[in-house]
Amino acid sequence: AVASTPSLLQQNYVVINQEDKITMLWSFIKSHLKNKSIIFMSSCKQVKYIYEIFSKLRPGISLLALYGTLHQDRRMTIYDEFCKRSKVVLFSTDIASRGLDFPTVNWVIQLDCPEDASAYIHRAGRTARHKAHGESLLVLTPHEEVPMLEELRAQKIPINQISIDPKRLFSPNVKMEAFLAQNLELKDTAQRAFLAYIWSHPGKQLIFM
Repeated sequence: AVASTPSLLQQNYVVINQEDKITMLWSFIKSHLKNKSIIFMSSCKQVKYIYEIFSKLRPGISLLALYGTLHQDRRMTIYDEFCKRSKVVLFSTDIASRGLDFPTVNWVIQLDCPEDASAYIHRAGRTARHKAHGESLLVLTPHEEVPMLEELRAQKIPINQISIDPKRLFSPNVKMEAFLAQNLELKDTAQRAFLAYIWSHPGKQLIFM
């Protein structure tokens, strides 16, 4: 095969600093309110937190969250709900990258760098299925760019770099800080998400410690 991914899948990546990921994600959602998207993150606690805080921010589109610590019945209900809707955002761990068939997904966003090319392919493969077009965006931090791109290209994965217009970015940080100050339970969820992210990315422990 010329490529390891579907020919109808448009694959791009963007390089941004770690602290800008939330702003980029919020801005993406706000500018794609008529699409069906899956956002992949590293851990259950991250998915839970981003789902809860973004739900409070009310982006103007339905939000769902799928992760492993949910009861099986709850996971299936969320899966069915996502399949039914045409305008929805699903925050998920890699639990959604295999074994589930999601119809007509427009976008796959890999907010956290996958472990390897195989994980990338499974995530990106949630869109551009059954002869449909789809788009995938891989979000990399500067130190992730070179090793990840080398691995993807070794696996014949065609991917293009794009840049984000700063004028199209809208930060939700002030409102998020206000919600966290008012809600101790949500603040605790945020702290758990932060720690889960650090421990799922061993190389970043030195950055934050």
